Amino acid sequence: MSKDESEKSATRRPPTNWGLTIRRLHTYLGALIAPSVLFLATTGAMQLYHLHESHGGYHAPVMIRSLSAIHKDQTYVPPPEKPDAAAAPDEATPMSTTLLKAFCLLVAAGLIVSTLMGVWMAVTFGRRKRLIWALLVLGAVLPIAILTI
Repeated sequence: MSKDESEKSATRRPPTNWGLTIRRLHTYLGALIAPSVLFLATTGAMQLYHLHESHGGYHAPVMIRSLSAIHKDQTYVPPPEKPDAAAAPDEATPMSTTLLKAFCLLVAAGLIVSTLMGVWMAVTFGRRKRLIWALLVLGAVLPIAILTI
């Protein structure tokens, strides 16, 4: 090896482990957004079947209406209840709509389960547990703080 090559190898930085860097970034971003993913998947599943709207003999609880307002309109103030639509005739729901709603419910359930598993893995196996917990708390508190502005 020549003198130039030995000098270059002595000053060369070790290669970056991109896989490790990406995995850490994924863990930290996932911890930050996990509370919102759980919230949006849950409220979205409720909205699929119009649980946020009163209809027929069903009266949507104020809490569900309020959470739905956050999801749909980014405000905590729920819209006023619509007049009872019990007098309106029920139209048959096309099979494609029913199947798509069932698939979307499956997607929401998959998001909830996989997000909870990801949080568990981050908290259990992560090396920087305090940072992960801090990001989880920040991810839950930040949207609430923004709503109160």
